Amino acid sequence: SDSQTNTSLKEQYDKGARAFHIDTRWKRTGSYGNYEYELGVAIGGSYNTTSGDNKYMTAGPTFVEALNTITQNVKSDEYMVLMCTFAQNSAEYNGADGWMNAISTACANNDLVYDAKNLTSSTLVGDVLNKVLVIINMEGEFASIPSGSKCLFINAPMTIANADEFKTNLSTSIYKGADNVTKPTESGISIYNSHAQIS
Repeated sequence: SDSQTNTSLKEQYDKGARAFHIDTRWKRTGSYGNYEYELGVAIGGSYNTTSGDNKYMTAGPTFVEALNTITQNVKSDEYMVLMCTFAQNSAEYNGADGWMNAISTACANNDLVYDAKNLTSSTLVGDVLNKVLVIINMEGEFASIPSGSKCLFINAPMTIANADEFKTNLSTSIYKGADNVTKPTESGISIYNSHAQIS
């Protein structure tokens, strides 16, 4: 089912989805001088957002809630994949990498997220059963990543600056972190992608 509808993650899972894409945006609640912030899920603009170019959500689920729903549904004989992006024209909170840090923190607190620091090109499907692999799409050059993050990282642009870019560059390397190291390293794994569609 179209993930940009109000179809719940559980309904999508029941229909067979095992790979999800969550577009995140900061959720701001409270009043001026007393705002609270959580990373939220931008679902097709169906949740209220503040006006202006840099938007906050004012309603809707948090990323932690969505991640918990996904991980609670993974079965012992399967694995799932979650791709995370940052919604265009979103307001930044805690700096440009704040959303990435929030995802890494949520994953660190969820035992069903696979620790991708252990992932290599020799990893077998059986090694990741009953787990969710979380990939953060940086959509830009890597500078640093959260130290010790369990997530994988990729630079798969969702906007095309050069129309010929994807005619020659069809595969993209996946990176991972390490404990106490903020510079990502190649995992030895590549994925094939074309524009925003990733397989």
